[in-house]
Amino acid sequence: MLIKNINREHLVKPGEVCVFELDVINEGDQLVVIQKDNCSQKLFYSNEENIARIILIRSDSIPVIEAKLAVYRNYKHLIIQRNIWLQHEYEEFDEVAKLIAYERLSSICVSIELLINVFTIGLSRINSEPIGKQSTTEDIKTVCNKTFNIAKDEAVGLVNCNFYQKGEWGDMIAQFIHEKFYVNGEPEIADVLNEIKKICQKTVDDLNNILRGLEDFLLKVQPEDQSKVIEEWCKREVIQAGPALQKYPSIIQFIAGHTKDGQIVVKVYLRNDDKEAESYFKNGSKMLKDTKFEFVCVNKNSKAILKEVEKITHHEKRAPAIDRSTLAKLGNVIQEEGIKIYAQYSNVIGIGISQVRCVGDMIINEPCIVLYCLDKNIIPFGEKPLPESIAGWPCDIREDFVMFGKCPRPCPSPSLNFPESGCSIGIPSVDSAGSVGFLVESKNPIYKMQCGFLTASHVAIDGFEVLYHHKSLLSMNHLLSTREHCIVHPSWLDSGNIDFRIGKVVESFIGNYGSNKRGLDFALVKNHICRQEEKDTLPVADDRQLFDGMSVIKTGRTTGTTVGVLKNNTLSVRVNKSFLSRGYFAFFNCYAIENTSNEIFFSEGDSGSGVFVKESDGALKPLGIAFAFLNSQTAVCRIDEIVKSLDLTIVKYRTSP
Repeated sequence: MLIKNINREHLVKPGEVCVFELDVINEGDQLVVIQKDNCSQKLFYSNEENIARIILIRSDSIPVIEAKLAVYRNYKHLIIQRNIWLQHEYEEFDEVAKLIAYERLSSICVSIELLINVFTIGLSRINSEPIGKQSTTEDIKTVCNKTFNIAKDEAVGLVNCNFYQKGEWGDMIAQFIHEKFYVNGEPEIADVLNEIKKICQKTVDDLNNILRGLEDFLLKVQPEDQSKVIEEWCKREVIQAGPALQKYPSIIQFIAGHTKDGQIVVKVYLRNDDKEAESYFKNGSKMLKDTKFEFVCVNKNSKAILKEVEKITHHEKRAPAIDRSTLAKLGNVIQEEGIKIYAQYSNVIGIGISQVRCVGDMIINEPCIVLYCLDKNIIPFGEKPLPESIAGWPCDIREDFVMFGKCPRPCPSPSLNFPESGCSIGIPSVDSAGSVGFLVESKNPIYKMQCGFLTASHVAIDGFEVLYHHKSLLSMNHLLSTREHCIVHPSWLDSGNIDFRIGKVVESFIGNYGSNKRGLDFALVKNHICRQEEKDTLPVADDRQLFDGMSVIKTGRTTGTTVGVLKNNTLSVRVNKSFLSRGYFAFFNCYAIENTSNEIFFSEGDSGSGVFVKESDGALKPLGIAFAFLNSQTAVCRIDEIVKSLDLTIVKYRTSP
């Protein structure tokens, strides 16, 4: 771990380390740099050379390179002038270690060169000294001090393996010579001078040997040229954000980088075929002429991805299951390392577990960590290739795409006031839609909630990004808790731009909750009119009784009622905020639901829908809220803790379809 080595009362000295800490946060679509310590910046203005100056950057849910670029833009002049190294806390500290070693060794080399200069000048002075017959102790001291007392204050000398400062050095050498020669009376001065010459010459030779060795080692620890690294970072800024881009909502995301053979590639993901968007992107980009552009229609490309998924799934079904102990270990690795993986590799959109992995053209049975990425052949500018292993566990790289299930069918509810599970809902006058999840009532009759439903936070909260970055419940968020978050049914998009308000959000959370980092995306909506009907209560599924391969079912706005297969509860997904946003949302420890061979389980507009697990006797038990999806599987956040902490009961009204 890097430790600040700063004395705030004095300027740092050569060979020491000076660290300046900064936070980078996301405010809207802008990255803001915040100084953690206003006092330490002045230490960067020291004129001393051979100081390792480091800016230590911290950020959350922001790609490492984007955070470093934000700092570079804020402190560009200072970084260039003082040769300051930019280091993110999620990165390995190898380059920092090399930088510190390089500066410290450079400082030592400067000191050695100074010593060589001292002894070389000392030799010339000795040769010019008038030689007498006898020498007293005081004579020797005078010669030694005249010879060696020309160094700067920083210089030190070594006598009998002890270090001495400038004022002591000449006296100590004189004492050494005196003890050697004054055994049988006072020696000839010529003998003394010859001995000093030998000492000086041997010292010069030894120091030159040491210096050559250190200079050879300096070449090995020389850090990479940060100016060239920054040039690579800046290539990520493919296109300028602006109002014109809002004309092309079909553009979902893009990645810019190079292949292993050096080909520069910009890959743009589109919701649907849009030749105008393609043309605008090509003409408006700042890439080089030899850049290869690829435009991918997500809806069309999903079929190709699903074919690859089916091939892998076929092998997974035949492979031995991963035992619970190994599964827990892999889950812990994802939880501990996932945040760093998402921050360092912008290509990664999900992390999971599998019992098989691809090795060349072969598929072998081996527990592994699956990294879902946008394109396995593109290395984004400024980043390293995807890791082959994490914490000693092998990785399998698979291509996919991820989105929230919120989008821009007929409603199953006979009443606008009482939406059913799967009904279309949204925010007033916003052209996106999600789904009603579980219908709930409060266990406590005096609680203000009474009755309502659960859905996804990103469906129900305008400004859910703030909730995510503040890591707080809606009721505890001073920016959002004072607003009224109304819900319309059907959504404004599905109702022909009519806002029929049926309730409001009373609690919500989006992010990773608690010490176990359980990914949650939920909103609790209170109905304006309470439903007075006969009902049955539905107990939440017990996580201890779940197993891979169980059948699950959900009803959503877009895909209706669909069936899927429960895989595990260790899926992690990363969803980008928006097309040009530098931030993202990461979720851990989610249920993974795979599509069946017959149908797609989840699509845009299904976010918030409730997922039930189907037990052997046919009974349905609430499992969680579906909120995001890759082509291959759906991410579902568990609701057991939500229901318990909010004192809710999940119900099914007997008049419901």
